[in-house]
Amino acid sequence: QRQMCIRDRTYMKQIAFLIISILMLGCSSKPVTKSNPAASFVSFWEGFDFSNKAMTNNPGVTEAKFKDFCGDLIFSSKTERKQQIDTLLSRSKQGSKEMFLGFMELAEKHLADPNSPLRNEECYIPFLEYAIKEGKIDEAYKERYSFQLRNALKNRVGTIANDFTYITREGTTGTLKSIKANYTLIYFNNPDCHDCKRVYNILAGDSPTLAHLVARGELAILALYPDESLTSWNKNKGIYPYNWIVARYARDIDRERYNIPAIPSTYLLDKNKKVIYKDAIIEAVESYLRHKYKL
Repeated sequence: QRQMCIRDRTYMKQIAFLIISILMLGCSSKPVTKSNPAASFVSFWEGFDFSNKAMTNNPGVTEAKFKDFCGDLIFSSKTERKQQIDTLLSRSKQGSKEMFLGFMELAEKHLADPNSPLRNEECYIPFLEYAIKEGKIDEAYKERYSFQLRNALKNRVGTIANDFTYITREGTTGTLKSIKANYTLIYFNNPDCHDCKRVYNILAGDSPTLAHLVARGELAILALYPDESLTSWNKNKGIYPYNWIVARYARDIDRERYNIPAIPSTYLLDKNKKVIYKDAIIEAVESYLRHKYKL
């Protein structure tokens, strides 16, 4: 049985980071870019000794600098992001195997961990791609990173979400693609999960924006129970609002179509089921829809 970890994020940090991101992106009509990524990299990592193995165990310098680097990556274009990451890993590989693996560990910790306020799968993917192709690492590491990459590539932002079949609390079956609404919110949850209750309260009424859009039929909420054991779902499936689609997977194979490292997890899809937000904090979804509908 697949193990599901319960998300315990520092939401104030995440929300603060979200606000900063919106403000920075709002200052310009174009993405924040750098005219010379190579020169920018040299400037950012100036004075850092990639040949010193001990630096990988120095959180006061290396980890702090890496976190700043991650923040910079988020506002870079896709091409520049890859160039920056490839350069970092190439330099670290030339320094030592320990240095290279140390940076991969930092990338996983800050860009892939569900509890990291810097979590950003699109920034983590280039790290994985480089490690698998260029890293010259042991097979065990390659298998680990290959597994992570396969999961990261599922349902990326801008792609059509994988379809699946579900069974509702009333016992009827349906599919994701059959849901008719301008927006669909997949809310992966377990009623007994503490933080799921916080997100539930926002969706069920604490957010006038979301409740209003559901009432108008603009937004469909699919509250999907992802676990194999149905004890909690059977006990609590009646607690959800009547105008939500409350369901569980109809087939075991459908669980493999989505990578859910922690719950709660929310995906926002447009009317064509294209992914707008993947595993987003609910505040980001609410902000997006509020601005979209000018509410």
